[in-house]
Amino acid sequence: MKYEKEELEKLIKEEKMSYEAIGRIYGVTGNAIKKAALRLGIELEVRRKVNSTENFSHTGTAKFNKFSDEEFKDIINNSVGWKEICEKLGYNSTAGSDTKNKILDRCNLLKIKITLTRTPSILEKTKGELLLNRKNYQSYRSTIRKLAEKTYKDNNLTCECAVCGYNKHIEIAHIKAVADFDDNATIAEINDIDNLIGLCPNHHWEFDNGLLDITPYINRGIE
Repeated sequence: MKYEKEELEKLIKEEKMSYEAIGRIYGVTGNAIKKAALRLGIELEVRRKVNSTENFSHTGTAKFNKFSDEEFKDIINNSVGWKEICEKLGYNSTAGSDTKNKILDRCNLLKIKITLTRTPSILEKTKGELLLNRKNYQSYRSTIRKLAEKTYKDNNLTCECAVCGYNKHIEIAHIKAVADFDDNATIAEINDIDNLIGLCPNHHWEFDNGLLDITPYINRGIE
C-alpha cells in the first residue's frame, strides 16, 4: 500500500481522524496507518483511550484530570460535540456513557452546557471544500479515488473489468467524471455506487481518453 505523506498527515493532524477511520479509507487496519505514519516521519501526538474512572477534576491524580474550573469551562464552551471535547481532554475516542455522565456532572456543577453538534464526515464535504482543504490537487484526487475504491469494495461488486473480465488488477472509474460535478456536489454523490465501474488499466485509459463507450457495460459486475 502506497501512502502519501501530505495526505496522511492532513487526515491525522488537521482532520483529527482516528487511525481506524483512516484505515477504512485505505482498506487497512488502524495500526497499519500508525506504522505507516511513523515510517514517513509524521510526528504523532500521544493518544489514549478514555478511562471511564476519571473524574475530570483538577484535584485528580491523572495527567488529563488536572483542569481548573476555568480551563474546563474553556474546553466545553469552545468545542462542538463530544468528539472535540474528548480530543481536547486528551483522548482519541468518544467517551462511553459513564465518562460522559462524569463530564456532564461537572458541567452541571459549573452551570455550562455541551453543544451536541455532529462533525460532518469527509463524505458529506463538497467537492469544493475537499479541494480547498487539501494541500494540492494530487492529494484531493487521491482522497476521492481511495473513497471510491472503498465504496466499490463495501458493495461487494465483482473485482473484474466490466468490459473484458480481467481480474488480476482493476481500477475504479467514475462513470460521470469528477470534473463534471460542480463544486457543491458532495463526495458521497460523486462516489455513489451507481457512478462507479471497475475497469482494467487499459480500458480505464481508453474510457478517460474518449476511446471507449462503457454504456453497455455499466450494470456488469453487480451481484
